[in-house]
Amino acid sequence: MNNGIVHWFRRGLLILLLFIGHSLQADIVYPARLQLTETSPGVYEVFFVLPVIQGKILRAQAVFPEFCSAYSEPVTEVDSYQKKMRWQIACGENTLAGQQIGIDGLLGSQVDIILEVNTLDGRIYQSTLSPAQAYYTIPEAPGFKDYIQIGTLAAGRFVLLQWGLVLLVLLYFLIWKSPNFSHLLISLSGGLALGFFLDYKEWLLVPSWAATTLPLAVTTVISLGAIVGKHANGQNLAKILIGICGVLAGPAFMEAGTPGGYTSLEAGILLGFSCLGFLLGTWILISIARQISRVLDLCPESLRRSLNLLFSGLSLGLFLWQMSLFWVVPSMLPAIPLLILSYVLILVLWTLYSDVKMSYWVIWTGLIPGFTLGFFGFGIPYSPAIILSLQGTLLLFILFRRNPSNLLVAVILLLSSLAVGNYLQTVTADRLSYPLARSVFFILLLTIMVVLVGLVLAYPSIKAVRGKFLRWGSILVLLTSLILGGGIVAALFTGAMRPALLSGFLPIPVLSLVLLISALLWWPRKKKIHTEIDVKPKAPLFSVLAIILALFWLPIHWNVRNPWYSAENMDSKAVHDLMEQKLLNTYTAFNLSEEEELFERLNENLDEDLLDPVYLDSRRRLTMGLREGSTVTVKEVLLGELGEALDEYNGEQELRYPATWTVTAQVKHLKHIHYRKNKYTGTVGLKSVDNTWKISEITLISEDREVIASSAL
Repeated sequence: MNNGIVHWFRRGLLILLLFIGHSLQADIVYPARLQLTETSPGVYEVFFVLPVIQGKILRAQAVFPEFCSAYSEPVTEVDSYQKKMRWQIACGENTLAGQQIGIDGLLGSQVDIILEVNTLDGRIYQSTLSPAQAYYTIPEAPGFKDYIQIGTLAAGRFVLLQWGLVLLVLLYFLIWKSPNFSHLLISLSGGLALGFFLDYKEWLLVPSWAATTLPLAVTTVISLGAIVGKHANGQNLAKILIGICGVLAGPAFMEAGTPGGYTSLEAGILLGFSCLGFLLGTWILISIARQISRVLDLCPESLRRSLNLLFSGLSLGLFLWQMSLFWVVPSMLPAIPLLILSYVLILVLWTLYSDVKMSYWVIWTGLIPGFTLGFFGFGIPYSPAIILSLQGTLLLFILFRRNPSNLLVAVILLLSSLAVGNYLQTVTADRLSYPLARSVFFILLLTIMVVLVGLVLAYPSIKAVRGKFLRWGSILVLLTSLILGGGIVAALFTGAMRPALLSGFLPIPVLSLVLLISALLWWPRKKKIHTEIDVKPKAPLFSVLAIILALFWLPIHWNVRNPWYSAENMDSKAVHDLMEQKLLNTYTAFNLSEEEELFERLNENLDEDLLDPVYLDSRRRLTMGLREGSTVTVKEVLLGELGEALDEYNGEQELRYPATWTVTAQVKHLKHIHYRKNKYTGTVGLKSVDNTWKISEITLISEDREVIASSAL
């Protein structure tokens, strides 16, 4: 492929990565809020929500300007969690600009109330009212002076205060003596503007630590690469990295505080003035760095090398210092899946081993579509098994010193990165709220790229010392992958095998059996002629690969009816496991979005007469107390000890047991996740229908609820 096409293809992929994830949005949910919406000139509809804390309602009142009066009587709704009030006020022809709106009665409480005012001309004012600051002054409409001060001057000052970017730009001019000024200017200022725009549209929410941490990581990698290896070919890649660091820094400008109440036109004008500020600030920063570089040109070359070494130590120290925040507060950094770490490490090992330069665009071509598929709800089946299988293949090539064709390597990289992107999106979306999940995914991809880029920059020197390190490193990673993969595969296979066995089926891993038989048939055998002519038999690469793949593909199975299964022959443990599985199937059915699939799943586990009551009652209990914009997902169902059977099984008769079971569900809001445990006590009945057990009765006696923070699990 032409180098120019590849260059623009990479850039296009990076830009595409920034825009994915814009379609999923939800309303921000707060425990208390005051919302004013102008329905006609001077008339506002008021929606006031107060929390119910330990059965008591906070005594607080909304305060409006004196010229506003009640236009309708309040309509009040009260439940166990909230008190909601709706009414209208009339403010006549008076403008709210410069007036105060607030809450009276917050002193002595710990409640924060979100304030939102929407006007007919498209202005939206938002603020958080607290006991210390219970009033908000509606700002005046912006003028040209505001655009200059809030946009251009603030954005320019913001660029010069980003010390991580400052170090990176200085290092760039320290390594490359005559860089292209305009290219660097466009890359950094364009990245800042793009990050600011994406954050404004809430298409990309970046953790605050990323704006400093990643530039320091890039600075460390580039400086070390310049010390130990060649760096002449890394200039274009360094400019792309600087642009990406700008994208991560741009959203921090929004955190500095931009006044609300801008119309779409005014927001567009402010965005333009802010971009102008980014451009001017970047121009000043680059100009200073270029002048420093010109002064260094007059000094001995040894001074430049010494400064480069100083930058390496300084950036590495600052990076470790920055990362120490996560050691002190580990909850700030979500757990990175081990499969992703092994993916990066295996790519590094393969780069060390292979004499063919790795095609990074192939990796990006797989990562981005894989993530996009996961984002829109299309999960790749058995993606962990696919990842482990393809990574194990690369490791075996290293261990057996084989050099496959470039096409085969490209296919393996493409498929593995596709599965990795899909798996990472699935994991982060499950563990984190949606904006944070997108941001963490973005940061992880950039981390992967930084590691690989660092290896490329130091490529000549590392190649010289690969030797035993490569062999033992590959063995260590392979063993780790086998242990990790064995645990994942065992969990997947057990999760698929247990329901099948309880339902009267035998799970047969057909593909794994075929692979094992193939491994035995094609295992190289030492023949007499080999001994006579002193020729070593071929290494069992194919057979070892087949055995490893057979392990990883155990979850893929074919269910056949168990001829020895009988619904009547069950001991107490079998009854316990069966009931727990049926309850799990019933509750997790509500995780399905399609109603038809939901009823089909319920029909497989519930008696016909129980379908409608369980559907309505379980839906109500699972969503009870949820606020607007929240979603609930059942994660676990555990059955406690069963009591003595209330009935004896005699063909037509059902089995009924007093039972206690706990349902753990994940409640996901836009900006946080918590878990709730519902503990139920009652009677559960099982009935045999066509040699298949179904739940025929669920009678509740009591219900207890416990809310748990996600960090506590």
